[in-house]
Amino acid sequence: MSEMRAAASSGGGALPSESGAEQPEYILLLWHSRVKLLLNPHVWSMVILGFAATGAILALIFGLASGSASAGLTMGAGGFAFLLVVFVATGTVVDLFGGFRVAFSLTTHGVRSARGKGANAVSTIATVGGILAANAAAVGAGLLSQSERNVFIAYTDVRKVKVCSSGRYILVRGGFGEKPIGLYCEADVSRRVLDVLRLRCPSARFLGPGA
Repeated sequence: MSEMRAAASSGGGALPSESGAEQPEYILLLWHSRVKLLLNPHVWSMVILGFAATGAILALIFGLASGSASAGLTMGAGGFAFLLVVFVATGTVVDLFGGFRVAFSLTTHGVRSARGKGANAVSTIATVGGILAANAAAVGAGLLSQSERNVFIAYTDVRKVKVCSSGRYILVRGGFGEKPIGLYCEADVSRRVLDVLRLRCPSARFLGPGA
């Protein structure tokens, strides 16, 4: 899974606002985490969906171009297998170096995540695989999009908050087409995160244990 190194802090300095509000943005809660890939079920669910979609598109294109369904299926399966091998190889290297660093924060305006340089290689895989999309669903705006190192969802845009069974992973989804944010946090931080989200996102749906 992910190796947590969370240090929550209240208060904090002002941040540049992306929500369009005139008021300055302040940090309510801030913590850091190291996220590993190969034993992380949340990452695997995104990877499988994204690579499967890419394989299906390849199969359709080559099937129509060649007029042979078997040729299309072969190309789609080959593309899926190739991307999977590249992901496993890259994930092994990333995990050996301790995973990639991600900083998460809840501010007065919304939810933020900022990933470190360790995720660049994985972003490249997403680009090559053509799965830069998923935030509307975790595959639609990109697994770890290269172009967006920082992700922000305003509290007013939060539609769903899902807590995993362990309580150490919270998925925050915004509106259609918005990139979701997966928050990795220890149990004590998780409780504080949910308290803030319940207070500031009263219209959002909360799902999962403890939600």
